[in-house]
Amino acid sequence: MTAALSIIIPCYNRADLVGQTVRSVLDQPATLPFEVIAVDDGSTDDTLQTLRQIKAAHPLGDRMTVISQSNQGECPARNTGIAHATGDYLLFLDSDDLLLPWSLSALSRVIESHAPGIITYHPLWFHSDQDLQQQSAAIPAATLAADPPVLTHTSWYAASAVDKLTFFGAGGTCIARKHCPQDGGFAPHRDNSGDIHFLLRVGHVGPAAAITLLPLFAYRQHPGNISGNPHKIMRGWRYIVEQDRAGTYGPPRPERDAIIAHHLRIYTRMAARQRRLADALSLYRLGLGYNARSGRSSFNFTFPLRLPTLALRGDRKK
Repeated sequence: MTAALSIIIPCYNRADLVGQTVRSVLDQPATLPFEVIAVDDGSTDDTLQTLRQIKAAHPLGDRMTVISQSNQGECPARNTGIAHATGDYLLFLDSDDLLLPWSLSALSRVIESHAPGIITYHPLWFHSDQDLQQQSAAIPAATLAADPPVLTHTSWYAASAVDKLTFFGAGGTCIARKHCPQDGGFAPHRDNSGDIHFLLRVGHVGPAAAITLLPLFAYRQHPGNISGNPHKIMRGWRYIVEQDRAGTYGPPRPERDAIIAHHLRIYTRMAARQRRLADALSLYRLGLGYNARSGRSSFNFTFPLRLPTLALRGDRKK
C-alpha cells in the first residue's frame, strides 16, 4: 500500500504566492494518499484568507488543514505542522516554492520500493512560470518514468548529506514521521539555519535514499527570498555550534564535521565579501576545528591571507 504523505507549508505574508504553492500540492494525483498542512504564522496580509479560500474551493480541499498561530518564525511553524501531521512521511515545502507534477508519484515509488527512513532530493531553480515550464519540458521522458527514480543509497542520512546536492535544507527532505523528534526537531528560533539544525538532529536516520537526477520541487528565485540577514546568520550558526558541542546531534561524526565546515566556509567568505570583517573572523574561528577534522585545514591557513582581497572584491564574486 502507498504510504501517506503529509506536506507541511509554513506561511507568513505570502498572499501573492502561497495560492500557487498550495495548488501545486492539491493538483497532485488524487489516487495518492496525501494531506496538506498549511500553518499561517501570524500573517498581516491576506495569506490566511487565501488559504481558507483554496481549502473551500479546491476539489481536494478536504485534504487540507489550515492552522493559524501567532508569529513565531518559520521553523516553529514547521514544528506546529509536524504536531498535526498524520502521514507516514513528512515533506517540507516553503510557501513560495512548488511541487512539480511528478513529485509525489516519484516519492511514493521510492517509498514503496525501498521504505527509506529519509529521502533527499534537489530543486529545479526558476524565475518565472515560463522559465519553469521550459525547464520542466526539457526533462527526458525516461527520467520522469524511471521506476524508481535514479537513486544513491547510504546506511544513514548524514553520510549522504556530505554531498551538498543532497543537503538542500528542509525543502529537499522527506522523512518518516516516526523519526522526527518529540518536539518536531526544528530550532525554536527565528534565526538562519533552523532547518540545518533539524537535519543534523536526524542525521542518524537510515536507510537514506537520494533522488539524484530528477528534481522534486521548484525553487522560486525572487527578491523576497529569505537570505542572508547578517545578525540571523551569526546567531544561527553560533546556536548550531553550541548544540553540537552540547551533544544534541549525537556522538562526534566526521560527516557532521564536514557538513558544518562546508556551511561555515560559505558564510565566512560571504561575510568577508560584504566587508563584515568582524563577522567573517568570528565565523572563521567557529569553523577552525571543523575544517581541521574534515580535511580542510588549508582554509584555516589561507583565509586570513585572502581576507583583504575578498573584502576588496566585495559582492562582485558570488
